[in-house]
Amino acid sequence: MSAAPVPPDADPAWLHALRNAVNAATVAVAAARSALESDDPGRAGFFLEESAGACRRAAQLLHARPERHVNAAPERG
Repeated sequence: MSAAPVPPDADPAWLHALRNAVNAATVAVAAARSALESDDPGRAGFFLEESAGACRRAAQLLHARPERHVNAAPERG
């Protein structure tokens, strides 16, 4: 999978939070898969819930995407 292009107006803090949420979801899904392969459905369920939470955080960030100019520091003059 290749990385999607980053919009030039993406706020760095927002982008960092979005990447963290997506990474957390990815790791949790991998952990759930490992738990299922180890025949541990309870642990798999825990990690699936973790993944769902991370996906919700990512969705919230995407729905509330700030414009960079809103978060930019005022220009000094």
